[in-house]
Parts: sequence; C-alpha cells; structure tokens
Amino acid sequence: MPYKQEHRQERLLKYYVYVILAGMCWGLTGTLLNLAPGGASPVTVGAVRMVGAGLFLFVYSFAGGGFSVFRQGIDKVGIIITAAAQVAYQMFFFAAVKLTGVALGTMITVGLSPALAGLIGLVFYREKLTRGWAFATIATLMGCALLIFGSAREGLTYNPLGCLLAVGAALSYTLMGMGLRRAGKADPLQVTTLAFTLAGLIALPILITGGSAWIFSPRGLGIVFVLCVISTILPLTLFAKGVQKVPLGSAYTLSMTEPLTASMLAVFVLGERMPLVSVFGAALMFFGIYVLANSSK
Repeated sequence: MPYKQEHRQERLLKYYVYVILAGMCWGLTGTLLNLAPGGASPVTVGAVRMVGAGLFLFVYSFAGGGFSVFRQGIDKVGIIITAAAQVAYQMFFFAAVKLTGVALGTMITVGLSPALAGLIGLVFYREKLTRGWAFATIATLMGCALLIFGSAREGLTYNPLGCLLAVGAALSYTLMGMGLRRAGKADPLQVTTLAFTLAGLIALPILITGGSAWIFSPRGLGIVFVLCVISTILPLTLFAKGVQKVPLGSAYTLSMTEPLTASMLAVFVLGERMPLVSVFGAALMFFGIYVLANSSK
C-alpha cells in the first residue's frame, strides 16, 4: 500500500476513534444518575447537564482570554440547531422513558438514530450508505436490542405517545450531529462552548423549577462536575471533531458504544447482573462496531 494512502487511512481512523470515545463518555450518564443524591430526577439531571456545561465553558472561555470565542466566524444556524437539539433530546427522551419504560424508550431512540443519521447524510451531504455501514448497523441494532431487553426488569409498555416522543428524541439526537457538521469549520471546543452556552440558557428555567437542592451537597457537586465535564463537554467536543470526517450514518452507529458502556458500568460499578442474552447482545455490538471502524482502513 502506498505511504500516502496508508497515512490518510490512519488519519481517518483517528476520527472514528473520536466518535467511539464520545459514545463511551455519554454512557456514563446512567451510572451518574444512579449515584446521585435523592431528589435528582432525570429531568433535573438533563437540565443541569445543559446549564452546568454552559457555565463551565463560559467561565473557561473568559479565563482563557476573554470572549474572543464569540467573535469567531462560526455558522450561527449550526450552533442554534445543535443547542436546540441538545435540549429537545433531554426533554423528549426522559418523557418517553417515563411513558414506555427505559427498555423500549431507549431502544427506539438508539435504534432509529443511525438510520435517521444515514438518511440525513445521504440527503444533505450526499454520503453513500455502504454495505459495511448497513451490516454494522444491523449487527449493532440487534445486539442493542438483546442487551437492553435482556436486562430490562420491567415489562414493555407500548404507549403510543411515549413511542412518538422516543422518535422525537432520536430525531433531536441526529439533528445535533447535523448542527455540529454545519458549525464544525471552527475549533470544536469553540463550537461546543457556543452550543452549550445557548443550550444552558434554554434549559435554565427547567432547572430552576425542577428542584435542584441535591446539587449543593458534596456528592451532588461531584456528580455535577463529572456529568458536565466528562459526560457532556468532552464527548460533544470529540463528536464535533469526528463528524467532520466520519459519515453521519457511521458516526451514529459507532456512538452506540453509549448503551454498551452504560451496561458495562451497571455490571461492574452498580453490581447489576447481566443475563446471558445480554452478554450475547454486547458481543454482537462489539463486533458491529469493530467491523465499521475497520471499514475506514
């Protein structure tokens, strides 16, 4: 293989790794919610992610040389789409799982995202849907279904409104990637700063009215820091870098490391048991992600 072609493929693989790591960081959220103090509802946790991340980045921008980040030539529409999609995802998803249960709500949201992202990439960016992407997506979706439903403690509740809200969550999640792609010519951290500053302003009323006393306990402050920095700012910055080179459909298939990481943490940190069918599902997801990541070579 010529050196230039091999070097190009190694550089491309780096962006695939960014997306995989982003999904793993997002997968911390469920464990953090379980470790949070009493009174930390999913809705307030979703709101504090937006507000806290925006505040952290706003302060970081000021300390790092003023507000020059706000004077960069960044696509404003892309930032608005990213911020609005972030907030909409939090609200749609948590409302969906309340009506349908965690298993079905998560499966609809996670399952539809790669397909919707693939269609958005095809229509707006003329990205081809390859056989490798289709195979890997089917494998990871089947694995995700086995992983989630095998570990579900509650029965499935087929609530039509809840299912519709889960579809809204999947669409919001994929629109976030579209916004990041559009705004991504600038530095990814600058894009993340602007997106979360705006998202935090949108989510602030939800946080104020949703009960936030738990935040100010020692454990609450620790949870908020990890949630905002490690599970929100870092993955969005990595994802913003990744989607500049990785097709949207592939990016959302690779980011299914999120439910995979969440399940692994539930076993090794929270002490939950994983049924054999879920173990098989996890292995199938690993295989699908491996196939897709190697298709970039």
